Amino acid sequence: MKYLIGIDIGTSGTKSVLFDLEGNVIASELVEYPLYQPQNGWAEQDPEDWWQAVVKSLKAITPAAENGEICGIGLSGQMHGLVMLDGDGEVIRNSIIWCDGRTVAECEEIEEIIGHEKVVDITANPALPGFTASKIMWVKKHEPENYAKCAKILLPKDYIRYKLTGEYARGWRYDQVTSSYGLVHVTVYNETKPQLTHLLEFGHELRRGGRKVGDVKAFSHILSRRNLAEKLLMKKIEEQLK
Repeated sequence: MKYLIGIDIGTSGTKSVLFDLEGNVIASELVEYPLYQPQNGWAEQDPEDWWQAVVKSLKAITPAAENGEICGIGLSGQMHGLVMLDGDGEVIRNSIIWCDGRTVAECEEIEEIIGHEKVVDITANPALPGFTASKIMWVKKHEPENYAKCAKILLPKDYIRYKLTGEYARGWRYDQVTSSYGLVHVTVYNETKPQLTHLLEFGHELRRGGRKVGDVKAFSHILSRRNLAEKLLMKKIEEQLK
């Protein structure tokens, strides 16, 4: 029998669900994690908490597949969280997530540079503190040492994809709503000032929803092809829980 797995990286926890190909739920598991608030109005999470929640929830549901084949994994999750990685793919700081409100000044700067109507025309949104672009600007201004280390920027679900597959990617829909895609679009066509060009420095491939991005990576050379996806998952999970 064949199965699919869905993983949702939420704000209060991660839920993993095992489905059959008819969409019936075979098994599910929710693992919760904390929200950190260093100051009033700030909201952060540790990406490692997300990853460990994925590991534990997959470990809980995959035995229900028994001798079947897990054919694929789909990801969804909280939007707008800023995940900064260094050149070795390691997390630099806690993620500033969607409900953080510290970037009011940066949003005002974006609209001053581009113009409110132009921002809305390109991104279909005003510049809001919850979106990712202003968070990048905040880190550059207030944590230059972290900004200098940054090689890649991902959203929460895309960080989990990277951990599973080693692939850097982000979905078109999510990127447009975060306002970062729209601001990059403006900069590419030289329609604004160079204050925002740093948003171009952390590029990676954009993918449309439903497209395959990569394979779960592990010790495929020592595993048989039968039930390979399940065995790869379990191997990676077991390593993380040691």
